Amino acid sequence: FNWRVEEAFLFVSGSFPWTNVLEFIRGADPKLMGNLAGVLEDHPYVLIEAHCNRLGGSLFPAEIAVSRVGLTSGREYGFFFRDITL
Repeated sequence: FNWRVEEAFLFVSGSFPWTNVLEFIRGADPKLMGNLAGVLEDHPYVLIEAHCNRLGGSLFPAEIAVSRVGLTSGREYGFFFRDITL
């Protein structure tokens, strides 16, 4: 993680509270991951817009780029969050 992620999600360095990326995205569930995985079978990345959960319960709008990472055939994904409040 970098300082911009810490700033956007309002947590102190080294104290990241969530264990699953779906906890970042308001209303996300395993079905969303299935849909993203399906799109990523044919495309190098996908962009979505969603509201994200900050520490303490507030929300912020974000653009989220999702891509497959690594050279293995496993399902590993990179998520890049950009605060689009402004």
